[in-house]
Parts: sequence; C-alpha cells; structure tokens
Amino acid sequence: MKVVSGKAGPREARLGRMVRWWAERPKQSGRIAADISRRFEEDLAILITDFKSFSEWTERYGIIHFLSLIERARRILDPMVDSYRGDLLKWEADSLFAVFPSARDAVHCAVAMNLALEAYNRTAPADRRLLLCSGVGYGPMLRTERDCWGSQVNRASKLGEDTAREHEILLTGEAHAAVRGDRTLRFARVSPVIVGRLRITTYQVLYRGPGTDPETRVYT
Repeated sequence: MKVVSGKAGPREARLGRMVRWWAERPKQSGRIAADISRRFEEDLAILITDFKSFSEWTERYGIIHFLSLIERARRILDPMVDSYRGDLLKWEADSLFAVFPSARDAVHCAVAMNLALEAYNRTAPADRRLLLCSGVGYGPMLRTERDCWGSQVNRASKLGEDTAREHEILLTGEAHAAVRGDRTLRFARVSPVIVGRLRITTYQVLYRGPGTDPETRVYT
C-alpha cells in the first residue's frame, strides 16, 4: 500500500506543469491533452468513504474526540486497502480515498470494511461507533502519487460522501458493469442520484450486514 504525504511527488509535479502549459499554450492544447492522457490516465476503481455523524459529534464532543475516531478508523481500515490490492491515496477529514486495479477489488474491500466496523461497533460506546458510507466508481482517471481526477471520482464522491447512508455501498453504473459478473456479490438498482441535470445510474451492494435492504427512494 502506497501512502504519499508531504510535498508533491514527481508525477504530481509533472502533471501540474503540463496543465499549466495546456492553459498557457492554446495552439498546442490538443497535443498536450493527449500527452497528459498517455502519461497519467489509467482505468481504475475508486473507493470513497465517509462517516455518518462525525460533524455532529465534533460540535458536541470537540475536535480531539473527532481526531481519536479518525485514528481508530485508520487502524482498522488502512490495512484493508492493502489486503485488496489497493493504494490509499489520502484521508480528507473523515473521508478515505483509495484506488484499486479492479472494481471487484474495490467492492470486496468496501464490504470487508463494513463487516469489520460492524464487529467493532458491537462493543463500542454509542459516541464512538464508526458508521461507514461508501461510493465506488470505475473508469479512466488521471492518477498521481496521492490523488486522482475524473468523472468517476466525482460520482463516487457524490455517492460516498453525500448520498449513501450508514452501512451502504453505492456503485456507479460503470462500476456495476465492471463487477456484475462476480457471482459472490449481489446488487439492487436503486433510484438514480440527481446532480444538477445529471442522473447517475446507481446500484447498491447487498451483503450480510446492517442496513443493506434496498429501498425505492430518490437521492438528491
């Protein structure tokens, strides 16, 4: 598992320079864009998670309580990314960002994370429970050492950080298409997520665990 922090790595610095060239050299923008895609674009799965109630608990119990929960979450979840062939890109507050070579790896990791947290929550006090919300996307994205960009990243972020309820794992249509042949997984198509004029085809992963029964509802 690669976790990069501190100053930008060489790929990130190179991408930054090329993006500036693209903006400053409009006559060469097509060639530069093609070069950026050739150097940095990969087909990857992205898993983005968030925790329910963290903002509320921070206001109620303070920032140290929040940080202690993040530390606990990292001790449980970070090694699991590695176990499923993933690279942990970063944590942003209570959101985890990880990429995987396949949608199957990302989905199975998300299921394992939820089951591990379910076991932890059985004995945790109510104000220390870790209630995970997860979104998975799959497709071409620009990748550097500690970040990635693309429409599937944006959609997975919308599903994981804004839409999924506790214990839910939501997939974009592209992620579902990449993993639907896995006979060990079950899915339910749910109402599309509406983002402005964009309708994101959305599937829920059904696994043994709390809060996994699909409902007909509109995500906004």
